[in-house]
Amino acid sequence: MPGENKLGFGDLVLCPATLGSPSLEEHVRAAAAGGFDGVSLRPWQLTGACERLGSMNAVKRVIDDSGLRVADLDALMEWVDDPEYRLPSYLPADLLLPRSQVVELALAVEAQSMNVVDISGVDRDWQLMSDSFASVCDEMAAHGMGAYIEFFFGSMMSFNVTIKSRPVGSFVVSDLPLMSGILTRSSSL
Repeated sequence: MPGENKLGFGDLVLCPATLGSPSLEEHVRAAAAGGFDGVSLRPWQLTGACERLGSMNAVKRVIDDSGLRVADLDALMEWVDDPEYRLPSYLPADLLLPRSQVVELALAVEAQSMNVVDISGVDRDWQLMSDSFASVCDEMAAHGMGAYIEFFFGSMMSFNVTIKSRPVGSFVVSDLPLMSGILTRSSSL
C-alpha cells in the first residue's frame, strides 16, 4: 500500500452509515461533492460495485477518479477464532464475508485500515477475543494496514480486548449507534 497520500488528522471521511445503505457509486459521489477527503467502505458495497462495473479495477477507478482515499473497510466480522461464529438472526447472512475475501477487497482499494467488529451477541472468552484481534493486527500489519476494534451498541467486546493488541491495533467508539444521531463522529481513544 502506498505510504504517501495517506489520510491523517483533520481529513474528513464519509462513513456509509451516514447515508443509510448507499451503493459505492452513490457514496463516492456524495463524499466528493461534500468535500470529503476519504470514504469508509463496506465490503458488500465493493462486491456489489464489482458485479455492476465488471471488475475490481473498474471499482478502483471510480474511487481514484473521485480523488478520494479509502480510510478503511467497515467491517471485518469473521475474525474471531470460533467456527460457530454467526451473525444475529436479524442480519442477512450474506453480510458475513470470509476474512480472506474482506482482506482482498481492502487491498484492492488500498484501504488504510480494517474496522473489526463483533455483533454476534455471544459472550466469549476474553483471551480468545484478544488473541483473535492480535491475529488480525498481525495480518493487517503485514500488508501495511492498521486494524481497530469499533465498540458500539450490540458489540460483545470490552476495552479489555485491546490489552494484548499489537502496535498497529487501536479502538474506536462510534456514537451513532449509541445516540441514534444523523451524523457519525468516531473518536480514536
